[in-house]
Amino acid sequence: DLMQTLDTLRQTRSELSVAQQLVRSDDLTGLSNRRGLYRYLDEVGRHQIVGQKLALLLIDIDHFKRINDLSGHLAGDSALRAVAEEVRRQAGAMELPCRLGGDEFALVIRVSDEGDLANRALSLIAAVRALRLPSLREHRVSVSVGGAICVDPGGWSAWYSRADTALYEAKRQGGDHWRLAR
Repeated sequence: DLMQTLDTLRQTRSELSVAQQLVRSDDLTGLSNRRGLYRYLDEVGRHQIVGQKLALLLIDIDHFKRINDLSGHLAGDSALRAVAEEVRRQAGAMELPCRLGGDEFALVIRVSDEGDLANRALSLIAAVRALRLPSLREHRVSVSVGGAICVDPGGWSAWYSRADTALYEAKRQGGDHWRLAR
């Protein structure tokens, strides 16, 4: 009886672990969702690296509604998955790619300075620009990116607000750009 109880307990623990992962992941892209992001932010302070700063990139697909309207929602889903994969590729160890919802993504990264942050944003923009998705017919995918170095005080809401303001500055310039929060 004891062995059977232990086996049941192991199976339940495994199922719980899977369920917790599903709750923190976006169904369409497999990236972390907001719950996963908040959990990461709660834990990230415990893993500080000397010479590295935490930074946030907010990423928004340019003209996403037009993609859905002209090519269909399946093509839009394809674009979301492709951009998610590029965001994932940009993430290093101890960094977090996530989909916040709709066509908005976030990438919490570690950088040495603003120049490093700029290089990461530009690399992501170039990778997305290079995507060729047959389902999009004539459309190419591009993204706008807003970045912020995450310095205390303020916490998540202040960092997000600063990066979001920078993101909308990039979008106002026609998209396919990035801006750093000042």
